[in-house]
Amino acid sequence: GTIGASTTITTVAGGIDLYFNSVNMSGNFAGYASAATHTAAIYVGSGASALNVRDNVFTNSLNNQHGTYGTTSKCYSIYSVAPSANYTTIDNNDYYVSGTQGVLGYISSDRTDLTAIQTGFGSNVNAINADPLFNTATVLAPLAGSPLISAGENPNSTGITVDILNTARGATPTIGAYENAGDLASPEITYTALTNATNNSNRTLATTITDVTGVATGANQPLIYYRKGNSGAFFSAVATSVSAPTYTFTIDHTNVGGINPGDIIQYYVAAQDVFGNAGTSPDGGSGATPPGTTAPAVPNQY
Repeated sequence: GTIGASTTITTVAGGIDLYFNSVNMSGNFAGYASAATHTAAIYVGSGASALNVRDNVFTNSLNNQHGTYGTTSKCYSIYSVAPSANYTTIDNNDYYVSGTQGVLGYISSDRTDLTAIQTGFGSNVNAINADPLFNTATVLAPLAGSPLISAGENPNSTGITVDILNTARGATPTIGAYENAGDLASPEITYTALTNATNNSNRTLATTITDVTGVATGANQPLIYYRKGNSGAFFSAVATSVSAPTYTFTIDHTNVGGINPGDIIQYYVAAQDVFGNAGTSPDGGSGATPPGTTAPAVPNQY
């Protein structure tokens, strides 16, 4: 996120209230070939003033993989060119970075721990520096046991009385966009897609399926769906071998009437967790109990 002016951003802004947001920057990138790269979950430029920044989560674990400049690149939770005097209030935020390039914050100089953040801003007395324990890198609801829970300030002081899901905020609310902690994410499904074959033999697909609270078993265990051609019903089958987190599936061509040269087989994998959060790979499918009863718009194929 960006507020105010920098060498490339000319906005001059005042009287900004930034409350109950969750920001997570993660993953790898190639970086520039000529200079180190600095990233920030929130960047506050010199033109920003009268800032109220409260009850937010700012996390950054971006990793510059450039061979030369990766070692000197930095990922910040907060980077403020604006001086501390430009903040009306800044408190009850979670600042968190990880990885070798992580630097907790910047205001006039690098701030490597929470004490240095508090000194630099002259505030942040109730701020924390802790892993927020998000569901996933993209599902930013906290899990049970997250340090965000009950770490916010009374919502009457911000006027924000509900969260992103319209859930009422408590008297001591959860920092970030979500009030309630819990597992809101479907299992993560990863595999290498099958390529075209030179014969009509059955195919084997090895997948890795994980979930923070557990992948469902029994009637709701992971399934592979496949069909011949690009229309009609899918045949579903359970894994032929399970050694969690590895689930190995067989696409048995006899279940679709056999195949001939030039035929297309479309397929996708579905899974749900013990709370019923279901998903597919490729993304876009739906349905639970059992998972994946509605196919994604674009299944894999060979």
